[in-house]
Amino acid sequence: MKKESVAQLKTELCEDDVAEMRRLQNQYLKKEGLVFIIELRLKELRLKNLYTIKEIAGVLGCTASLVSRYENGSRMPRADYLVKLADFYDVSVDYLLGLTEDKERH
Repeated sequence: MKKESVAQLKTELCEDDVAEMRRLQNQYLKKEGLVFIIELRLKELRLKNLYTIKEIAGVLGCTASLVSRYENGSRMPRADYLVKLADFYDVSVDYLLGLTEDKERH
């Protein structure tokens, strides 16, 4: 096998492992109800502040489709996106995660 083929195969296997790990993580989080809280909070904040999904995608530097998946609960936002969203909306990450009802940052 060529060296490039082995490297490519390793990369593909790693990507498959990461995708499977994310799928299992999302499945667990949905079971625990965490994703439901996040999706509600993200959508509520966006609508309350009169932003479009496309505008939030611009803030995060991602696609509108990904933001939509966050809001419908089919994907869990990455940690860095949660921090960006908390900063943007001026709320705590704990609030976004449903760990507190207090929106204030401490």
